[in-house]
Amino acid sequence: MILTFWISLIPPLLQVLAILDLPRAGYTHDVAATITVFRPMGFFGVVRNLDVHIDGEPVGKLKVTETGTYEVAPGEHEVFVSMEVFQSLPLPVTVEDGETYAIEVNHPSFFGSYTKVNFAPNTLFVLKPKQQA
Repeated sequence: MILTFWISLIPPLLQVLAILDLPRAGYTHDVAATITVFRPMGFFGVVRNLDVHIDGEPVGKLKVTETGTYEVAPGEHEVFVSMEVFQSLPLPVTVEDGETYAIEVNHPSFFGSYTKVNFAPNTLFVLKPKQQA
């Protein structure tokens, strides 16, 4: 009778351990990769947020001079930014375990923004790999 009681406690205990997801011997978490996007000061859209998209999904918003950091699974991704109907072309990015890939958003000049706004709104912003200091 007592043995039956203790045996009956095993399934609920296993469920609790599964919920807690405690580390087990030989168990390691995947190391995530990171993509950072920096938005420098620019003429166009200074008072509006810039939406950051990774693999087609919105992941954050950037104000002017702000940097967003986004954890992603290692591998290939596509990054683009948008502001209402204006956006950048997608930038293909490949990141390895533990790697950080830095991107900078280039804004058009005052005169360049007029042409792009009217004739090529999907190329208003240009994403480039950020130069490491």
